[in-house]
Amino acid sequence: MSTATPLTFNETVKGIAEFIEVAIHTILYVRQVYPADLFVRRKKYDTPVFQSRHPALNDYISGAVKAITEELILGNVDKVVVVIKDKDQMALERFIFSVENMIKVEAFNKDTGCNSSCLYEVKPFLMLV
Repeated sequence: MSTATPLTFNETVKGIAEFIEVAIHTILYVRQVYPADLFVRRKKYDTPVFQSRHPALNDYISGAVKAITEELILGNVDKVVVVIKDKDQMALERFIFSVENMIKVEAFNKDTGCNSSCLYEVKPFLMLV
């Protein structure tokens, strides 16, 4: 049994957002949305992942994840959907990250530790990737 300090609400939101950002980069690489030489291999969560090296793409992804993070903090996000489209804007694939019920904490103090009633499987979820 672990005696580690539970994550705070803000730490949990940060972890979820970081996971989504890593996943987006890896999805773009694996699904060959951009050329493979645009990506560099990194290690995250004890597994190989891929990250874009293109500044404009990185800024776009970071901006989207920042907006998601702000909405997560407000409790306005149930799921994040990444859609891969073809040249005609037809959806080819959807990757859905359901974050509904992952975190809940009283609005007055989001720096307090989450206990079992507010942190639902976030640590194991992040460890799986």
